[in-house]
Formats: sequence, C-alpha cells, structure tokens
Amino acid sequence: MEAGTFAESPRGTGLAAVLIRTSEERMPALFTQDQVLVSETGPECLCQVGDITRTQEVRPRILVVEDDDDVRQLLGIALTSEGYAVSQAASAEEGLDRLREMPFELVLTDYALPRHSGAWMLEQALREGMVTPAAALVITAHPKPVGVDEFSVVRKPIDLDAFLDQVHAIIENRRLAGL
Repeated sequence: MEAGTFAESPRGTGLAAVLIRTSEERMPALFTQDQVLVSETGPECLCQVGDITRTQEVRPRILVVEDDDDVRQLLGIALTSEGYAVSQAASAEEGLDRLREMPFELVLTDYALPRHSGAWMLEQALREGMVTPAAALVITAHPKPVGVDEFSVVRKPIDLDAFLDQVHAIIENRRLAGL
C-alpha cells in the first residue's frame, strides 16, 4: 500500500489503512477517510488522531518492475521493511502505466521483461519526463545489456545488503538535492 493512500477495510466499515511516519517510527494506522488529506504537490498527509493533529512525511515511493513473481515480491518485502512505499508491476507496459499514475523517487526494473525490456520502459519514461537516469536501477543477469548505459546496473544474483545500501544512497541523494 502506498503511504498516504487508502486501502478500504473489508465489510464496508468506512475505515482505511494509512501508512504514516512519526518522528519515532514508521507505523500503519487506521483512520476514517475524512481524517487524512494528501497534498498533490508534496509528500505530506495531515493525520488527526483524537485531539492531535500533525503533519507527517510520507515514505519515499519506489516502483519495482519484475516479471518473476517471487523476485518481485521479495524485493517488495525487503524495500517495505526498510520503510519505503512500494508499487509493483509485472511488465514494462504495466510499469509505464504506474509511472503515468504517480511520480516515484526510484524505479527498479528487471532488464529481461516479456515483450519489452526494462531499458525500453526507462527510455519511454525518460522521453515522457517521468524518470531521470539517476532515479533508476536496472537489475539483470544479462552479460551485455543494451540501452542501459545511462542507468545504474545491479547484477544478479543480488547481494541484498549492498542493493539496499545503494537504494538508500539514491533516495538520500535525491532528498538532499530537493528532488
């Protein structure tokens, strides 16, 4: 679930699960929809809990594009546990659709996707102004991937700790640059 977005609770209770980050920790919380507002221009949401009203920063959003369900879910779990809001796509076309729906701080894509490669997807996203080379990682086992010269490449098998360090560094550099 994306931070600041709603996941309607089952059985129509009117509650929604919302992810917020306090100064102490990241935590999911339940609110009614009228208790949360999301700014269109910035990563903040206004959360009202009882008599307390505070503005909370929303977690950085990462898009994971991977056709292997197990790998995609593993990356999603690892990134979510690190405090990121993760969206997932199983193809280059689905990845482009997600990018057109909302901006992401980082796009992680497998190189070898069905129909179109991850490099093709990133080139389309660059042309449409939805991503920059500094905000994309290509994951591949291919010995000589074509069309990825502008992007950082992570080789399979993935060293998860090194991979997460690289993700943290990219997100932090973008934050410091005001992006």
